[in-house]
Amino acid sequence: VSLDSVDPAFRTDTGFVQRVDTRTAQANAMYRWWPQSWLINWGPRFSYSRNYDFAGLLQDEQVSAGVLGVLSSNLIGIGMVNRDMERFQGIEFFKTSYYVGAGLTASRKYSLGGYLSWGDQVFYGTDSFLGRGVTGTLFATLRPMSRLNADLALITSRLHDPRTSAQVFDVKILRALTTFQFTNRLLFRNIMEYNTLSRALAANLLLTY
Repeated sequence: VSLDSVDPAFRTDTGFVQRVDTRTAQANAMYRWWPQSWLINWGPRFSYSRNYDFAGLLQDEQVSAGVLGVLSSNLIGIGMVNRDMERFQGIEFFKTSYYVGAGLTASRKYSLGGYLSWGDQVFYGTDSFLGRGVTGTLFATLRPMSRLNADLALITSRLHDPRTSAQVFDVKILRALTTFQFTNRLLFRNIMEYNTLSRALAANLLLTY
């Protein structure tokens, strides 16, 4: 169980705060069975949260239920169902969505995984509506040597307007984050990202000591 509050007037000069004017209560519960076989452990998990603003108006509510399992081959799988209420522009949007994901850590040199979520999704704009969205991610981490680490990801997201059956957007993002540790103090990092919607290739280079 957790309680969190962010004052409407809260500001910070040393970091980024995504949202203010929130009073959030959250509870999580899970149970695991240990069969002592190829399935190391598995069990259900539940969560519930409510978020109010300081005026006492309910802004968000989320109920989640799912199953998590861990296999002896270092494979983790999860499936979730979410039922949410999200208030945007004074409108209450009730959303149902589904989530499945898996991750595999085969060795210290590489790991991979992915997830897929689909269901109701709010389109944030002047003409907001509840659309049908699909979001998927494939990711891999490569460690060919102790000083070199590369995180690769393919992210895809699309949204349809159920009122007209039109596709609102379909975007794919290719991202590569590479770090090389020359010494304990000298580090080089490179982030490359390509966005199919904007057709832009971005690079972010950092050398730090």
